[in-house]
This record gives sequence, structure tokens and C-alpha cells, in this order.
Amino acid sequence: MEKRIGGIFVVLVCLLFTVQVFASADAALQIKTVISGNTVTVEQILSDDKVLLSVTDANNDPFLGLIAQDFIISSGERTAQIISAQPISETLEVPRNFVLVLDNSYSMFLSKAVEPLLTGVDVFFKMLRPIDRMQIVVFSKKEKVTMGGRDLRVRSFESKNIVDLKNFVIDAYEKSMTDTTVLYEAMYAGLQLMQEMPENEPRFMVVMSDGEDINSTVNAQMVMEATEGLGRFHAYGIDYMPKPEKDKFLTAFAEGNDGETWKATTAANLVPIFESVASKVEHYYIVRYLFPTKGSLTVSPTTLTIDEVQNFDALGGKTASEASVVRQMYASTLTLHPTVDTAYNIDHWKLTVANSLGTVASESGNGSPAVEIYLPLKTDDIVNMARGGDLMVTMEVTDDKGQTVEMNAEPVKVIFQRTTGSLGVSPAKLTIEEIKTIDSSPMLGYIYFDEGSFDIPTRYIRLASRDETASFDETSFGDTMEKYYQVLNIIGKRLIDHPEATIILMGCNTNSGPEKGNEKLSLRRASAVRDYFLSIWGIAPERIRAEEQNLPDKPSSQRTEEGKAENRRVEILSDVPEILAPIRSTYFVTKIDSDTLTFQPTIKALHGIANWTATAENRSGIVATISGQAEPPAEIQLPLESDKLNELVAAGYITVRMAIEDSKGQQLIMTAMPVTVNFIQTSQRLAQKQDYRIQEKYALILFDFDSDAISVGNEEIVTKIVSRIKELTQATAEIVGHTDNIGKEEYNIKLSERRALSVYRLLGAIFGEEAANRIRHHGVGPYEPLYNNATPEARAFNRTVTITLEYMATGEGT
Repeated sequence: MEKRIGGIFVVLVCLLFTVQVFASADAALQIKTVISGNTVTVEQILSDDKVLLSVTDANNDPFLGLIAQDFIISSGERTAQIISAQPISETLEVPRNFVLVLDNSYSMFLSKAVEPLLTGVDVFFKMLRPIDRMQIVVFSKKEKVTMGGRDLRVRSFESKNIVDLKNFVIDAYEKSMTDTTVLYEAMYAGLQLMQEMPENEPRFMVVMSDGEDINSTVNAQMVMEATEGLGRFHAYGIDYMPKPEKDKFLTAFAEGNDGETWKATTAANLVPIFESVASKVEHYYIVRYLFPTKGSLTVSPTTLTIDEVQNFDALGGKTASEASVVRQMYASTLTLHPTVDTAYNIDHWKLTVANSLGTVASESGNGSPAVEIYLPLKTDDIVNMARGGDLMVTMEVTDDKGQTVEMNAEPVKVIFQRTTGSLGVSPAKLTIEEIKTIDSSPMLGYIYFDEGSFDIPTRYIRLASRDETASFDETSFGDTMEKYYQVLNIIGKRLIDHPEATIILMGCNTNSGPEKGNEKLSLRRASAVRDYFLSIWGIAPERIRAEEQNLPDKPSSQRTEEGKAENRRVEILSDVPEILAPIRSTYFVTKIDSDTLTFQPTIKALHGIANWTATAENRSGIVATISGQAEPPAEIQLPLESDKLNELVAAGYITVRMAIEDSKGQQLIMTAMPVTVNFIQTSQRLAQKQDYRIQEKYALILFDFDSDAISVGNEEIVTKIVSRIKELTQATAEIVGHTDNIGKEEYNIKLSERRALSVYRLLGAIFGEEAANRIRHHGVGPYEPLYNNATPEARAFNRTVTITLEYMATGEGT
């Protein structure tokens, strides 16, 4: 029976579980090596993923040293993954069974072959492993054993201990040699022992003889008949008989049982022959392999369409609430068709349907999955089903070998009839610069009072005691309005610094309503201011004169409540210019290069847009927001509040979003790329002695109500500004005319332009040269007010012209 394969097949019966397409079938297992000329013999199928092999070369010699990558195992169109390939000598997994038949007749002694034989047997024993079983059979002089129904003149010995085995062989040749040759009886006995060895384990019978059988009660035919029914084993013969050719019987016995015979012509041949036999039983490999489980998955339908239907109020003709929006998915069940190709049993499987928001549906089971699986989809949240995008369908199948195959169907495309869009924003970068500001704020020598009252309003800052006046510094305050509310203390301090100066406090009223002709009220207002200077600042009474009148000399319009409020005041007058001179201070302000973000929405609204909201936010929260109804314009201007620049700097980049809602209640949120906020910090540039920006601010106060005439005091300020422009050859100047909000806007715009032009002409006249290249002027009327027009003082400060010089300076200071 031929069992070797190189390019031949060994039939391995495997039950193949293949869903839908492949039926259970027997498959042929083909095993070969990548090395040309090798012959692979399947010694034993150990399991459905493990086989015992032997490998020989073209000369039928053992081929050793093979590794997993050297083997190729296939079955039909399947190619196995080789897990490992271990030489049998390196594993204790499969025991080997040996029967060693030794001729211990006296002729061995005569031919001086005992010593070489013992050496050869010793070499043979070295390949034994602890799990191997060894049975030795020798001739016996006196003893007989009954085996196979016959009395045989042999002795046998079994042990796994190599020392005990050696001692038995030594005793057989040194003390128990026989004068008869019963080779056939010994071989017959060995075959009886072979019957007791497991047929599913490797079995070997080695026969060594130095002469033909003479005295056996068993003949050659009986020996050959005893091999029948034993199953597969390997027989190896060592022929030391005194004739040149191999013994025919021994050769036929070996070759008929998957073995071969060696001829020993001299005793010296015994050791290398035993070495050859030992190598024969060593060229076995236990190869582990797995046929990968494969599969595919299809799903239907391949497309899911989700549509919306908006219910309407039949009576009013208006759209109903969001609760009445109907979203319908035309298919709510997926049908899956798994196809699994495996050489093993399927242990369990799991099916998952997911989108970008997470798992939509799942199912699992044990054993083989059905040919067709129906998987219902949740329809209670169709919006999220649509928003999650295409459905990814995955099935994991695990066989009983622990192999898992993941099968992915083509994505199920989800089509949602809904509004879409994108959003752009400009500028992409905002620069906020910290600017060193030298501020020359005008002195507004007016204290305004509430109607009918002579109490100084609480918005004017007053010190609690004379002790606090020692540390007062008018240059420590920031913008104009902050300075103004310190007016009582600033004039008090200046009166201290200029002891020669005197002031007149002129109390006034509206001369209308409850205040009509009430000069007594006017005097009490002036007296309240005088008392503060006397009690807190310690000004001598003779330096302050309180007077009264009805309307101021230059009153505001009595036709409006705002004008009346401006006439309820105390005017502070002095013959010393320093008392009412502008207030200078130095501080840092932040300035943004663009105070507006421009949104550019691109929207596809199948059902029309109902409303929209655009927001800009950062880590601190909402920076700005704007909203509207119906279709938004192609560009939306979103102003940024100038008083929140420090928050913009601290909170980092700006996230821009736009939310729209269509007429069916569908909502869409569009996000543009974040707007980067860059901060140029002048205080740090100063420390590092780098260039930084400076602005000098001057305000001409005050134009009288409805006037563009420049006062003498303001002419002096303009002269100083001209000197600064000449000193700062790189500076630019901007003149801006302003008005309050009393009167018509169109008139106020023209008034502000006349005020700006008056200053520009005065600058040009004093400058004495063409100033157009460095000086700009324009009027803004009541727009872009410097201060909120809600108070009399704010409106007074808005009736002005501001002159701003801007230039770069070095970190060394200016």
C-alpha cells in the first residue's frame, strides 16, 4: 500500500460547513514542501488541524531542519495557514513505539561483532524520548513464552529507562547468548508485541540478524501472515549475515512494511547502520495548520430613502408644530445574505449595523447563521438615522478553532430629503493690537443736576475725607468719561497746585416748569459744589464765588428734554487757564483691525428657509449674534463689540456658526473654519525693546450747541498738535467730527463735517504747507458716538472733534 506523496494527494475526510453555497463534502489534503525533490509522507492524521509527516530527499534519505514556512498544505481551492512545524524530537506530544529484535546467537561472539553492536544500540537508544516505548526481543536458551498461540524461545523486555534497556542488551550478549538461531520466532514475537501498541501512534520494528534462521518452529510465511491486520508500521532490517547479498526474506519483510534493509558486511558497519536507522525515526514533523475561514455578505435594499412630510393647519393655513412633522423611511428591514466558507464548525456569529452616530441594530447567534437574515431597523428616531449617514453592515463569524472572519457588505446609502449648506467667513484672521495711548481729554467744567434737585448726583466721584486728597493723581485715569466723573477732585487738586487761582461757580436752571425763574435753586446748586471744595479740598472761601442765574449764557435747546437736562448745571469758570486745561494721561487700549465678521452662507433648502441665527463664540461664550427670518442675504455683517476685545484676546479663536430652520422644521447648523485671533501686546514689546504703536488723542471741547466755531482755548490745542505733527515726521493725523443725537440726522452729519473741516483748515493754516498727505478729516454726525447720549455730559463730549496722531516708536521709549 503506497502512502508517500510529493505531488500526490492524501484524502482527509473533513466536514465542511459552508452557508448557502457549499455543501458538506470530503476534501483531499495535499501536502508538499517548497524544496524541490522532497517527498512528504503522511504518517498519521492526528486531528483536523494537525498531521504527523515524514520528509525524505530524492535519495530517500531523511530531510531534517524544516520549519513552518517550508510546508504548503492545501485542500481544493483552500490554502492552509501553517501554524507550526515541530520535529518529533522536540515535542512530547506523540509517543513512538519500538520493537527491537536482536540476534544474540553465539556467532556474534565468534565474528567479534558484540562490541560494535552494543555501541550501535547505544547510539540508537540516544534518540529515545521519555514518552517513547521500547520492547526488546532476544533469543532464549531455556525460556519459552507463549505468544500468538505458539511457544517461542525468546525473551522480551519493556522499559522507558535507557539504562535499564542497555543493561538488558548487555546481559543478552554477555551472559545469555544462544547456540541456536530462532530469528523467525523472535520476529513473530515482535509482531505480537506490535499488536499491543496503539495503531494511531508511530510504530517501528528493527530487526538485526547475523545469520539465517535455523531452528525456529515458525517459518517465513507465518511471519509475513502475522503482519496482516496490524495496520501501518515501519520495518527496518540490519543484515549481518555471512553472504554478500541482502537476505531476501528480511528485505521483503522491511520493504513490505514501509521500511528498508541495510547490509553490514563487517562488524564495523553496525554502528553507522544503527545511526542511519536512528535518523529514519527522527525525520518526522508534527505540523499544525488552519484553513482560514472566509466569507462574504450582501444586503438589500442597497439604498434607504428618508423623506419628510409637513402637516398643515387646515383652518389657518399655517404650518403646525414640530410634533406634526412626519419623517418616513420607506424600508425598515434589512435582508442579509451571508456566505461562509469554512473547513470547520461555526461556533457563533454577530451581526452589526452602524452609522456615524453608533449602532443602529444588531443580532447574534450560535452555530451556523441562516441563509437569509431579516434585521429590523428602529424607526422611532428617523432624524438621527438620517444624520448618521450611510449604514455600515458587518458580520463576524467565529469557527470552533477560534478563527474570526469579519465580512462587510457594501454600505447601505441613506438619502435624506433635507436642507444642506455651507458657511464661509471673512476675515479669517483678526488682529487685536495693544496701543499705547497718550490722551489729552478736554475739561468739561459742568456739573449736571437732576430736575428740581441741588444734590450732586452720585455718578460724580467724591472723596470721603481730606486725608484721601494727598494721594490723588489726575493722570491715573483712563478715557475721557472716567476723567470727567473725577472733575470735582481734578479741579480741587488744581486749585491746590495753583494757589493764585480763583473760580466762579455759576448755578443755572432750565427756567421752565418747576424750575421757572428759580434762581434760588441755581444758587443752592452752586453752593453744593462750593461746599465740597471747602470741606474736602480745604480751599479758602475767598477763592470761590457762587453765583446764580436761570439759563446758561449758551444754553442748549429748550425744545427737547435732553436740552433741558443740559441746562440744569453748575458752570465752573476760572481766570487761570491751568484750572480748566485738558487732562493728560497715558494708558493702553486695544484696537481690532476689523470690527465686523462677514458671513457668506450657501444654502440648499428644498422647502424654503423659515428663520436663521448666526453666532460667533469662543471659550468664554457668545461674542456676537444676529438673526433673521426667511432667506438670509448672501453676506451677513456681524459687528463685534469694541468693549469685548480683551475677552476676544483671552478666549482664543472664534468659532462661527449659522443655524437655519426650513419651513418643515428641519434644522441645519453650519460651521465655518475658526477665525484666528492674533494679539500684538505692546507692553511685552516695550519690555523687549521692539517697535510698538502709539496714538495721541485730542478732543476739542467743546463746541457749543449747534456750533462749528473753534474757541480760543481750542486754537491753542490745535497749535500744539501742529508742533507734534512736525516733530513726528512719520505720524498720520485723523480728524473726526461728531455731534450729539439731538436734531435731525442729516443736519447733524453736515454739522460734524463742518466741525472737522474747520479744524482741518486751522491745522493747514498753522502748518504752513500741504497737509493732505498726512491729515485726513471727515464727519460722522450722531453715528459712531464717542459716548452714550443718555446723559448730558455724554452729549456734551459728543459735540466735539477728535484728532488722533498715530505712529510707531521703539521699545527704548518716547
